[in-house]
Amino acid sequence: MPKLLPNLRQTLIEKAIELSRTGGLSGLKLRDLARECNIALGTLYNYYPTKDSLVLDVVQQFWQNCFHQKTFPEGDVLVKLDWLYSTMKESVDEFSAEFLHAASGLSPAALEEAKSRELHAQKHLTHQLALALKASFPDETDDQLNERAAFLFYSLLGCLENRGYCYASLREWLKVVLASAEQTQNQ
Repeated sequence: MPKLLPNLRQTLIEKAIELSRTGGLSGLKLRDLARECNIALGTLYNYYPTKDSLVLDVVQQFWQNCFHQKTFPEGDVLVKLDWLYSTMKESVDEFSAEFLHAASGLSPAALEEAKSRELHAQKHLTHQLALALKASFPDETDDQLNERAAFLFYSLLGCLENRGYCYASLREWLKVVLASAEQTQNQ
């Protein structure tokens, strides 16, 4: 009967993140990971049959650590947007430095899976933004709020990718839109 190790999958992910901070995920050796976790290489392969499958879970855990386990600060939409932009910037910088090379080396099937997981994380963030927008746009439907939130989220990504515009411009535009919405509500 195989030895049951509690939370081994999570331990493997956490140790892989720790090891990758020095050599990057592309330099991570499954044999080294097994040794660090005091398990046989075969046991590791029971959980992760390929390095791609491990990299996917490591990247997903990274993004969950960045966003899912945090909550928006109290305050208006601009405060929440400032927090989100700052958090996204820090996370993207760290991801680019430590994980992007390994993620870019994934197989086509693993890349598709990575995109699916990324979309899930983005939906979580846009939902949080939609909730933040509700106070400024109380008469809008959930679909309308989700559409506005998606627009803001992808605009933030554009700022991070530096597509010729910056966050300060987006923030000033949103400030005007919110002031106009508030003025309309007060009439």
